[in-house]
Amino acid sequence: MNFIDNIRNELEIEKSSRDLFYKALEGMPEGRLITKCRSNSNPEHYLRLSSSVPLQYLGSNDKDLIKQLQQKKEYENQLKALNNNIPLLERVITKYISPDSVFSDIDSGPQVHASQNLYKKNELIYLTSAGIYVRSKGEAIIIDILWQRRIPFYYEKKLMLFDENGQKVVVYPDITIPLSQKELLLWEHNGMLSNDEYRRRNNRKMELYFLNGFYQPKNLIVTADGPNGEFSIPDIYRVVDGLILPQL
Repeated sequence: MNFIDNIRNELEIEKSSRDLFYKALEGMPEGRLITKCRSNSNPEHYLRLSSSVPLQYLGSNDKDLIKQLQQKKEYENQLKALNNNIPLLERVITKYISPDSVFSDIDSGPQVHASQNLYKKNELIYLTSAGIYVRSKGEAIIIDILWQRRIPFYYEKKLMLFDENGQKVVVYPDITIPLSQKELLLWEHNGMLSNDEYRRRNNRKMELYFLNGFYQPKNLIVTADGPNGEFSIPDIYRVVDGLILPQL
């Protein structure tokens, strides 16, 4: 991963975080917490609804409200930092000129990146035309077609998402296609849905995608082998030629 890829990844993480914080604030109580610390006594907490309304004292019976207002203030501070950082990251992506760009006239084929996923590395056994190993025949066919159509992609690229509680979660999409400096297209190919563990992990990944703004048909493609392992190559060509290429 090069410098600009790191910036793009960080930008996506910060945008996802911003959306989650905005959503979390929707359920927070009105007003903000004012804390006054007096010498030789415990801090006193007050609720300020507006500048025109007197402060409301919060006592021991208001512990839950105090906790929520403290959390609200933390979310607001996080949002302030994110809203400061996001335009800066976008500007870096827009203005940055890679030293390697002077060689752009040399056509060395589409950019391809092998798996970053350490999970069961021994299952990467199918060699593709792009020169990387993948886990299934279906994935190999898809990647061969992407390579043939000269579409840059990542295979099992690390992607940081957030769960329902705002905790960071790492996933590895089967295929990640950078559509532009700001947008990603994810492609999941399911080849083992008859396996309970595989199906459980796949369902959880789909939930995380949706929570972080990845869903069909916006920016997620989902294909699968048939019940008996059958695979339609013409269907893959239709996805690549009809859906992906027009966006590049």
